[in-house]
Amino acid sequence: MKIVASEDATLAAPRFNNGRSMSPGVYPTTFKVNMKTTLTTIARSFKKHVFLLIPLMLAGAPAFAQIAPAAQDVLQRVHAEKESRFKVARDHLFANRAALGLDEFADFEEINSHVDKFGQTHTRFQQLYRGVKVWGGTIITHLDPQLAFRRHTNVLKRDIDLDVRPRFSKEQAIEIALTAAAVQGPRPIAPQSELVIYPITEKVILDRFTGSKEINAEMVETRVVRYALAHHVQLKIRNKYDGARSVDVMVDALSGDVLTQWNSLQTTAAIATGNSLYSGTVYVWTNSVPTGYEMRDLTRGTGGKFNNNVVLDYGGETHAISQIFQNATNTWGDGQNYIEGVTTSPATRQTAAVDIAYGFAATWDMLKMVMNRNGLDGLGTSTYAVAHDPLLALPDSMGVNAYWEDDCYCMRFGDGNDTYGYKNLTTLDITAHELTHGLTSKSAKLIYWGEPGGLNEATSDIFATMTEFHKRGNGNYSIPNTGGNWTIGEGVRSSPLRYMYKPSLDGRSADAWSLHLGDLDPHYSSGPMNRAFYFLSQGATTSGNTSTLYLPSGMTGIGNDAAAIIWYRALTTYMSPASDYVAARQAAISAAIDLWGSGSREEKAVWNAFHGINVGNAWSAASCGKLDSGRELAGGDKIYSCNGQSYLNMQTDGNLVLYRASDNYPLWHSGTYNHPGSFAIMQSDGNLVIYEKGVGSNSLWDSGTYSSPGAFLAVQDDLNMVINSPNGIPVWYVTAPPNAATIHTASGTNNSFATADAIDATKTGIKGAVMVLNRNYFRLTVPAGKTLSLDFLGTWMPTKWVLNFYDANQSQIGPDMISDGANTRITGSYQNTTGSSQTIYLLINTWSPQYVNRPYTIALKYL
Repeated sequence: MKIVASEDATLAAPRFNNGRSMSPGVYPTTFKVNMKTTLTTIARSFKKHVFLLIPLMLAGAPAFAQIAPAAQDVLQRVHAEKESRFKVARDHLFANRAALGLDEFADFEEINSHVDKFGQTHTRFQQLYRGVKVWGGTIITHLDPQLAFRRHTNVLKRDIDLDVRPRFSKEQAIEIALTAAAVQGPRPIAPQSELVIYPITEKVILDRFTGSKEINAEMVETRVVRYALAHHVQLKIRNKYDGARSVDVMVDALSGDVLTQWNSLQTTAAIATGNSLYSGTVYVWTNSVPTGYEMRDLTRGTGGKFNNNVVLDYGGETHAISQIFQNATNTWGDGQNYIEGVTTSPATRQTAAVDIAYGFAATWDMLKMVMNRNGLDGLGTSTYAVAHDPLLALPDSMGVNAYWEDDCYCMRFGDGNDTYGYKNLTTLDITAHELTHGLTSKSAKLIYWGEPGGLNEATSDIFATMTEFHKRGNGNYSIPNTGGNWTIGEGVRSSPLRYMYKPSLDGRSADAWSLHLGDLDPHYSSGPMNRAFYFLSQGATTSGNTSTLYLPSGMTGIGNDAAAIIWYRALTTYMSPASDYVAARQAAISAAIDLWGSGSREEKAVWNAFHGINVGNAWSAASCGKLDSGRELAGGDKIYSCNGQSYLNMQTDGNLVLYRASDNYPLWHSGTYNHPGSFAIMQSDGNLVIYEKGVGSNSLWDSGTYSSPGAFLAVQDDLNMVINSPNGIPVWYVTAPPNAATIHTASGTNNSFATADAIDATKTGIKGAVMVLNRNYFRLTVPAGKTLSLDFLGTWMPTKWVLNFYDANQSQIGPDMISDGANTRITGSYQNTTGSSQTIYLLINTWSPQYVNRPYTIALKYL
């Protein structure tokens, strides 16, 4: 708390909202803090909170006011500086590896970068360890036009200690993968293998929620069990025995074991008149050639394999310019379904091409007009589609009749299966769905497996639906709420392929998040996100197929246009390859805040829509007198005590001030004036931090309470302000609260049974810190027939906290009480069943690999 001047520092007197200023020497006594001690505290806290805030930083949360679009000259300058900005970002990350929790073997490789309408440069980096890619390890930097960093979107993997020399070669790994994938036909063409560091994870319900009847996505932590050196083998299989398949296999590079595998097939200038199967008579763009016309759109797409967006008629596995659909006249198709081996009409064969070209143009235009994105990659690079692919009709293709393929940057469409009631899979929304896989591949690169795979599929469904509304509703630079529908693939068979508003109507998809959602095929784990988007756009009712038990009172939507823009920004700016549903929610909240500001109608709708699928809480204003974990105060925001006698004000000049309400007298302040636009966050590690506007990790002040994950700030009725740990121990305050007097502070010399601190029965808690190879011992007396209950909370660290009870003879009683990783809360108890008081010892130990003090608090009760 940098409040008063000392020796070599002179501070301008802070200005308060009531017009008063305070000169050095006349501050209330609660402000007087030794500056040297304070700076040490701030430095220590800064080192911690930068890399302990993973849940908060996943969202890459921005400053909390709506961001204004940049002027045209600023955008031009930022685009021209794109390469140098990448270097600034990469150098920044490299210089701050330790603060990010990484060691000297870490490095960063650019994945992609884009500049948005605000002039911000967003660069995705792949994490490397000893030169090897870390699977799912990414960080996204957000650099504003003035070269100031906003907080990073951080999903880096830490505490890697691995030999990166494989014992199995990539050739051996490919053979293992072929066996695991049970390939029946000829070997895949050019199978690929890349050495990666693969985190083996498990989902764990956090201890404090183990008794909950309903498990919400935010009650679960994905924990790294261990890291494995692995060959990531990609098999693209296309033959008459296996059909069209794409299989990814992770092979342990040290043991040769198959760690996991998954299906990665991402399914589902002249103007011509086209007779389509699904959209009636439409206009499509073609090109005149000496023999007539070809299905080439000269107005959309440049470069790529064919220089423009084109539609090919399958003529073999090698795609050539001769396969572009051609016609003597500029009227195409006959509006009929093509059946391989039955249909003989050339016009019917053209019908699928008409539908594909129509969907091609519609998707391209929606992205350009609404999202200001030039094509799938933002650079206008052309792509192409192949119609009538015969391998997609084979039973071994698992019913897949359309898919996106990254290798060729193209789409393939089959003819459906008349036996099973499927017509050509070329509807407007299916075409847009496949194209959106290309957009995802060029932005967030969501892994096609587990929860990220479900989000990948949902993103394609979402923008397919928005393309349909945009096209059929005659949208221009916004997406109307009319013209489309909330199903996917209607018309292909007797019932739609998917239902956005209630996914379970297809008999397989999930309606809400559950602990095992990631075990489903991505087409079915996409259900909850599809439904959340429906709620965000259209709202939820109180009954029927558009209701959810998580929103019994329903909710109001914000419309297609706002919902689509939020999801687009979440995808392209904040999501990473390994984003799960919790990360997707955080990304959407960040996007809504960027676009409309904190507390806006749009941000509230995002909270409620995700709550409607069992991901996170519904929106609620902060309860009186509280700033909960994860909540923030932007400039001008206030928190009043429940009795209204005091309030905490995040002033627009950057100063955080506690006022007495009756006369607006300042009771405490952070001393961070002269920093307009700054904001305060009650971080998830328990630290209250004030960040300077637009600066990525530059904190102006913090409470130093990083060791209390989940702590909250209370503006109390007695004119005091206290930060309480979740176990009830006060860890920071303006004035010592009454219960502070009953908290024992560890002596620091209690590192053996003989020197154990004595804790009498009047004490309600303990505050201490312990270092590796050191221990804290406490001697407690438990009255006869009583049970000693403890609630321990320690700072985050990469290894474990270990607590033990010992009897008076120094023999352990009861099992080890162990925490792991980010889950640092431990509850335990000891019951005295003897007829007299009993002396026991409590041992606090840490397996931290770092020689730093690890703070903790313990709440004690005798029951």
